Amino acid sequence: MSLNLKLVYTKLNPVDSVRVINLLTESMSTNPINRAVFGSGDGAIRKQLKLFEWATAPPHTVVNVAKEGDKIVGVLCYCTSEHCQLAPMDLAKKLPSLMWQMGMNLGRLLRWRKKWSQHDHKKPHIHLGPVAVDVKHQGKGVGTFMMKEVCQFLDAHSVVGYLETDKPENVAFYKRFGFDVEGEEKILGVTNWFMVRPVRTL
Repeated sequence: MSLNLKLVYTKLNPVDSVRVINLLTESMSTNPINRAVFGSGDGAIRKQLKLFEWATAPPHTVVNVAKEGDKIVGVLCYCTSEHCQLAPMDLAKKLPSLMWQMGMNLGRLLRWRKKWSQHDHKKPHIHLGPVAVDVKHQGKGVGTFMMKEVCQFLDAHSVVGYLETDKPENVAFYKRFGFDVEGEEKILGVTNWFMVRPVRTL
């Protein structure tokens, strides 16, 4: 089936913001690391809705949405390396809210994020994520469409791309776009891969 896709770079309006957060949660809540951190069930979903609300919040995160007509079918977010990791002081300010929102899952969440932070690419880069496709549109080329678009952006700006994934099938997928595994670590019993796409000259 051929989809009529377009990519929209946007500061999301409230209606689209809700759809983006729901799409990310629906698509990613079954990922191995998400399950290891949050478990399953309604409580896990509520916490991940809040997590993705934070992950897509302005001012530093750029949210790209793939649309078929007016329907959002994919989301690809990124930020620059200056803003991809939360500074210790900023984390300290967020802790009361994190404790309230995440409850018993907070310790696992902080461990997960700390491990990802330790692997963060050391040179300036564009940090991709979260990236997700609507569950009903997976396997139809939406992810490929978004990755081709963002790789054109990386090449046009001669910048390194970086991302994390916890799914082996995603490792193979991202390798198709020039990403190589830079590191690997088991976190909360789940293997995570850290992938880099070097600068390419047009």
